[in-house]
Amino acid sequence: MMPAKVYRIIMKPSTSILAEVSKLPGTSIQVHSVIRARDKAHTLVKIGLLDSRKIFPKIVETLSRRREVLDYRILEKKSSSCTILLTKSMCDFYEYTIASERHTFFPYVISGGLRRFYLMTSESYEDLEKALSRYGVIISLEKATFQEALRETSQLLSVELVRDSLTPPQRKALSEALRRGFFEWPRRVSLEELSRELGISKVTLSEHLRRGERKLLESILGNGSQ
Repeated sequence: MMPAKVYRIIMKPSTSILAEVSKLPGTSIQVHSVIRARDKAHTLVKIGLLDSRKIFPKIVETLSRRREVLDYRILEKKSSSCTILLTKSMCDFYEYTIASERHTFFPYVISGGLRRFYLMTSESYEDLEKALSRYGVIISLEKATFQEALRETSQLLSVELVRDSLTPPQRKALSEALRRGFFEWPRRVSLEELSRELGISKVTLSEHLRRGERKLLESILGNGSQ
């Protein structure tokens, strides 16, 4: 048997309820575990939301109308995320990736309709590529190290904790400021321009940015009072 190797994979699934949900605006999914129970799969997912008031009802609607979804439970609902235990019919992709001879690293991300994950297997690159192509379009299939897989999956958990600490206005302000080049030098957008685009005052925007930046720095550097 060939020694196990780790691969970094990006795929566009041919059929996936979670990939469909991830196409909703401002939505990103972390899959934390998949447990097989005979012909069913219990999947624990955390869904990051930019605006839960608008998006959460659409998530529920999407889950409710899919035949393969047998049950779902909302374990936690916040302004910026929701955690769901999804029970669905066992699919071929899960059959393949959680088989005893393979190891999927959790959590992994599904966003914009694409599944990004690490898989450890003793299969050759060619055999793995052929097998995965049965479950969708392979965007990227690259060899990686065990340390890279552990580091990236650990970072996903850290980022999620930081994300949860931000309020929706802070997250939106920081996201737009980053996207528009507010933090670049020289700045590509002024505070006044950005506040006008977001429909809030300069004072309010400045407060959202300041408080958000403080939370990000504290999460990285620790609380200065300690």
